[in-house]
Amino acid sequence: MKPEKLPEFIEDVRKLWSNTPKPMSTTKTNGRGTPMGYINKIEAASIMGCTVRSIDNWMKLKLIPHYKFGRAVLFKESDLLEAIEKTKVS
Repeated sequence: MKPEKLPEFIEDVRKLWSNTPKPMSTTKTNGRGTPMGYINKIEAASIMGCTVRSIDNWMKLKLIPHYKFGRAVLFKESDLLEAIEKTKVS
């Protein structure tokens, strides 16, 4: 590209960029990319007082409810607290 054409090229790119539709998110997030009211595995492990590996094992055994979206796994904090209450012994 010739140097004298550079400003014209930059202007064309700006026009294209400004006309490109931007994604609109209607889902509110908690600042970490997860939807409000949901937490990830690391946060779930922190709440449950265990390791992420334990969370994985309990998910496999279906002891704690979870939601999967592809490879992403989310939990509701209220579901985790209910799961703790269900395992209460006497």
